[in-house]
Amino acid sequence: MAAPAGQPHYPDKPTSIKALAVEAGRESFTEAGRRTGTRTTRDNPQALMTGEFLALRVRPVNNAIPRGADGTLPAQWLLAQ
Repeated sequence: MAAPAGQPHYPDKPTSIKALAVEAGRESFTEAGRRTGTRTTRDNPQALMTGEFLALRVRPVNNAIPRGADGTLPAQWLLAQ
């Protein structure tokens, strides 16, 4: 089904963040430090807190995001932990 005149057309149907993360696969996640905590240990003297993160380029659908000259939404970074 084509988009109505004046409306941008996206080839893919909307997808949930969870579905995008599952589709990317576990190997796409990277361990990264996110902040310094308060509990230091012998193995972690700076108390660095880490997590597994995923970064994907997506086009969010939202009426408040300014569209490009061609009517499409700009690609954004999605960070998931």
